[in-house]
Amino acid sequence: MVEDEEGDDDGSDDEPIDAEVIDVTPKRCPQCESYDVRRAKSFAVYLAIIVSAFGAAIAVEQGGLAFLAIVLALVVYFVMPPYVCNECGKRFD
Repeated sequence: MVEDEEGDDDGSDDEPIDAEVIDVTPKRCPQCESYDVRRAKSFAVYLAIIVSAFGAAIAVEQGGLAFLAIVLALVVYFVMPPYVCNECGKRFD
């Protein structure tokens, strides 16, 4: 079996690949200096709370109260620090 030199299709190209290297340092707890941290808040959980508050408000016809609960849940979501240390329990940004 004879292969053409120009038609070589074995996937070995000598052209460099343009790739962007992303240098991300892992999060570290500011109190105990541990790298054992996790993301504590999830938008899906807050979305479930908002939907359930809206559904309960429709059931008891209290739209104003549901609006206040939803606004309060969003304020808590945006104010609460997103990371928590698994070693000491400190929340941080």
